This record gives sequence, structure tokens and C-alpha cells, in this order.
Amino acid sequence: MTKNGNSLTKVAIVISLVAFGVAAYDFVREKNVQNEVDILKEQLNQLKLQTSSSTKAENIQMNQYVKTNELEKVLIENPSWTVNALNKFQQNKKEQEELKVQQLIKDNQDALYNNSQDPFIGNKNGSKVLVEFLDYNCGYCKKFSQIAYKLIKNNPDLKIIIKEFPIFGPQSGSTYGAEVATALFAKYPEKYDKFHKLLVEHKGKLSTKIVDNYLIKVGLSKSDIESELPKAKDNIYKNRILARKIGVRGTPSVFYGDERVKKLNYQQIQSLLQ
Repeated sequence: MTKNGNSLTKVAIVISLVAFGVAAYDFVREKNVQNEVDILKEQLNQLKLQTSSSTKAENIQMNQYVKTNELEKVLIENPSWTVNALNKFQQNKKEQEELKVQQLIKDNQDALYNNSQDPFIGNKNGSKVLVEFLDYNCGYCKKFSQIAYKLIKNNPDLKIIIKEFPIFGPQSGSTYGAEVATALFAKYPEKYDKFHKLLVEHKGKLSTKIVDNYLIKVGLSKSDIESELPKAKDNIYKNRILARKIGVRGTPSVFYGDERVKKLNYQQIQSLLQ
């Protein structure tokens, strides 16, 4: 090959390399541009999605706001709806509480009806049994005692278990009366009815002195029952535990079967005993 031929060949190679370089640059640049376009498209799509979600959330929030305002307006215009709804809620709550208490009574039947340390009035072997939580200084208990004795008179097979439940504190005369009455029953059960009647029929508040005087009226003194007082105090404590379990907070509280008697009048209870 001549010298001129070699020169032409070199020029051709250079031109080819330049052309390849330009083409490669264009390819890379187009690729980079395409990548940038793809990235921008992706960002745009993300922005659309965020905008769409935000708009939906705002729409939901706005709808809720409108519905709340509409509901408030309706309730203001119809106050009886609110009253009826509240009454229904309270009634349902009361019914649920009553069912809960009724189950607790069922779960504590043995402690309620079968504690041999509990005093009673009426028929010892009566087939119909009431339980009364009682405080001797409670005015309502004194009134109910009249109903209790009337029920016993008209129902020979009725037994009323007395759960001594003093609620006016350990220093009250009724606490001392409950302890003495329980101790007396343990040692002299035949004298309990008379002693119990003296306490519930007493006018005014009991005191230690008055209780001791009633002991004398039934032919006893404190020394006669003193040995039973620790057991009596323990039994009264058990009554307090039981009362908490079955929802007793005041006196008189009366039970029949697995239910608490709601109306403490003669007719209501007499109908239960039929």
C-alpha cells in the first residue's frame, strides 16, 4: 500500500470513531433523558395519588361534619328523641345490673340461706324462707318488722332469717344489739324471738344500757351470753362480706329465692309467698 493509501485509511478510521462516539453520546443522552422522564412521570403519579387520597379524606371529613351538624339539628328540633334514648340506655343498664346481682345471689345461696349461726323468727322448718338484712336503729327496719310479724302470723310455714347487719358504725347501740342478739340466739334460741321483738319495737335509738335492760327482760344478763360474743361478732363480719357480694348497701334488704324483693309491702310479699 502506498503512503497516500495509508493516509486515507487513517482518515476513514478517525471519521468512523468520531461517528461512533457521536452516536454513543446521543444514545446515552437519550437514555438519561428517558430515565429523567420516567422519574418525573413516577413523581407525578405519586403526587396524583397523594392528592386523590387527601381529597378523599377531606371529603369524608366534610361529610362527617355535615352529618354531625344535621344530626345535632334534628336532635335539637326533636328533644324527646334524646330523652327516650337516655331512658332506654338507663333501662338497659339497670336490667344488666339486676341480672348481674341475680346471678350473684344464685352463687351465694348457701351463705344466704344455710348459715346455722343466723337467728330467725317464724317456723324453724318453714318451707317458705325470707332473708332480711337488718339494723336495729334503722327506722325502716322497725316499720318492716310489723310487716314481717304479720306475714308470720298469716303464713305458718314461713321462716324469716335475720342477717344482723348494723350500718351505723361499731360504736352504735345497734351494733351492740346485733352482737348480743346473735350471741343470745346461739345459747338460748328459744328466747331470741322475744328479745328481737323488744329491739325492733323500741322507740328511739338503742344504746348499750337499753340492750342490757332488754336482756334482763328476757331473764338473762350479759354474763350469760358473753362467751358467745366473739362468734357473734365473726358472724356479723361474714354478713358484711356477703352483703358486699350481693349488692346490699342498706337496710332493710329482703330476699326470697334467688331474687331481691323490690317492694317491701305486705301485699307484694304475700303474693310472692302464694
